[in-house]
Amino acid sequence: MSKTLFLPTRDLVIFPGIVTPIYVGRAKSVSTLESAVNSKSKLVLGMQKDPSKEDPELPNDIYKIGVIVNILQIVKMPNNNIKVLIEAEERVMIEDVETTDTEYTATYKT
Repeated sequence: MSKTLFLPTRDLVIFPGIVTPIYVGRAKSVSTLESAVNSKSKLVLGMQKDPSKEDPELPNDIYKIGVIVNILQIVKMPNNNIKVLIEAEERVMIEDVETTDTEYTATYKT
C-alpha cells in the first residue's frame, strides 16, 4: 500500500491513459493540489457518491476505485478556481482517506 495526496471529484470518471482537464474550487482541494504541485507528487482521484455534497464525509462518501494521476499543467482562473490538466496512469483501490484542516491524503493499492 502507498499513501499520497487525494482529491474527491464530482461527476467525473477518468480512465487510465486519458489526459483531461479538471476544475478545482473547494478550499481544501485547492490546498491539496498546491501541496501536490509543490512536492511534485502524484494525486489519487476518487469520485464522490453524491456530487451535491460540498464537504463529503471521507471515506464513506467516495467510491473505492480511483485513479492515480500526474499533474501536467495548472492554470489559475479569475474566479479563484484552478484548471488542472491531468494524465491518468492507473486504476487504484482506495483503502482509506484522511483529512486534515488543509488537505486530503489517501492510502491505496494498485
